[in-house]
This record gives sequence, structure tokens and C-alpha cells, in this order.
Amino acid sequence: MSAMVQNLENEFIGPYVKVFTPVNFAWTMDANRTRFGMAAKIPLDPPASISMKVNNSSLGRVGYALTPRLRVKLTLSALVSRKSFNAGGHKSGLALELEA
Repeated sequence: MSAMVQNLENEFIGPYVKVFTPVNFAWTMDANRTRFGMAAKIPLDPPASISMKVNNSSLGRVGYALTPRLRVKLTLSALVSRKSFNAGGHKSGLALELEA
């Protein structure tokens, strides 16, 4: 990625970044409960990306994925509950995915 630059007209121009943001809505008729979730994926250099996800259950997820070689993917992620942020019990994970 390139750094932000300033042109002669005092306009700041930054790099163009593609951000993918899916949104999920769901409603359960039995419990009369709605669910909402939003995610974002930001591709970095070609082999890497960062993803974030939040929902109305006060859960937030952050992940980093790296594809160093063809058919090999390494993922590091964390899941944090905002309801019990000080209580601990958050989850983290590391995954190695190999394709045949």
C-alpha cells in the first residue's frame, strides 16, 4: 500500500482499499428474537487479509489470514465477548489449512 499524499490543492489522497462488508439479518419466529451481524474483510498484500465481525450478541471477532504458498493457508483469530470483557474467557485460535 502507498502512503497518503497531499496535492497542491490541499486535498488528501489515500490509497484505494477494497473492503467487503456482508450484513446478516435473521428473525426467529418461535422466540420472537432478531439477530444482526456485520463483517468486513480487508485484503492486504496479495497473500494476506484481515477480517472483523460483530453481532448483536456482543461478540466480536478479529482474524488475520496468510496464504504463503498455493494450497497452504494460515489463520490467526480471536473472539471477544463484550458482555464479560473483564471476566475473561475469550477465545483465540490458530489454524493451518492444507489442500490436496
